Amino acid sequence: MNKNYHFISLSLFAVIIICFFLPFISITCGDTKIATLKGTDLAFGTRVNYRDIDSSTASRNVDPEALALLPFILSIAGLVVSIVYLVSNPAKYKSSFIILCILSSIIFISLLALQFKLKSDIRTESGEVGFSLKLNYEFGYWIALILSLLTALLNLYLVSTRKFEQ
Repeated sequence: MNKNYHFISLSLFAVIIICFFLPFISITCGDTKIATLKGTDLAFGTRVNYRDIDSSTASRNVDPEALALLPFILSIAGLVVSIVYLVSNPAKYKSSFIILCILSSIIFISLLALQFKLKSDIRTESGEVGFSLKLNYEFGYWIALILSLLTALLNLYLVSTRKFEQ
């Protein structure tokens, strides 16, 4: 039964990683979508091409965002920890659930902090360019956020109910 719990955690971390390759945010000006960025674009940086106000093509570098990189790396770490404990000695299960709970909690908190930081950044950018830019969070972001919370709660439940001893 314990291996099933580790398999569930492994699956949730895998889906969180996949979410980073899906659209995470989109930036709009009025009704016009300027750019859509994946989680990996935010984590590692990218170059965004967009249409300027006078219909000319412009591009801009998006710097790597530490609050996007951290959850991506921790999701990979959670996947690895889940795999290691899936094939390991059952006596170590309690520590694995605690580690997975901590990792997924940090992922959740980092993704929330990313949301607030990007909101602040877009306000600053709107003031600089003189246009009203709006940030929309796409399904990749929301799925990653919800799954990181579910993973934390699952592993917290397993530690608190001592399911690892069965």
